[in-house]
Amino acid sequence: MTAPLVSVGGRATQEACARIAARARQIAASLGEKYTLNLRMPTDAAQRLRWFDGGTTQGQPARPILVLDGRAREAATEAITQRLRSDLASGRPLNMLVALTIGAQAIRTIYVDRLATNGGDVRVAPLSPKYLFTKVRRGLDPRTGVATGATLQALTGAQLVVSRVG
Repeated sequence: MTAPLVSVGGRATQEACARIAARARQIAASLGEKYTLNLRMPTDAAQRLRWFDGGTTQGQPARPILVLDGRAREAATEAITQRLRSDLASGRPLNMLVALTIGAQAIRTIYVDRLATNGGDVRVAPLSPKYLFTKVRRGLDPRTGVATGATLQALTGAQLVVSRVG
């Protein structure tokens, strides 16, 4: 009996998958080091997001949701891995810019989740009881960072621009 022409899950397939995963980790690691992610959105929403993320001199604490941490890198790595596998399976050439953009989309999804869920996987300072009462009284969204939803909507729809550092 002869060996099959295609061996699903064979050694060559496993090695190819390992190489793809290693390349995806390498690409994801380059975000923030060799490549930067810019979120293009309306200026007023970007300013509110900067205040939210970095705090203000008027006493608003920093609530850093735009952190490229382990969870965000892992999401980018997984998205990039899936794209590279898809490219390989379909015979498309591996494209660094497309892979980075796919990774950036995954990172933005993490950032949106953090803003929408009072920090999500990161701890953020809670609203003061006085401000929370004011928001509820005025019919605003009680979540931290989401009064009218305009900043959350701008972040969700922000244009992603991935560019090489330096």
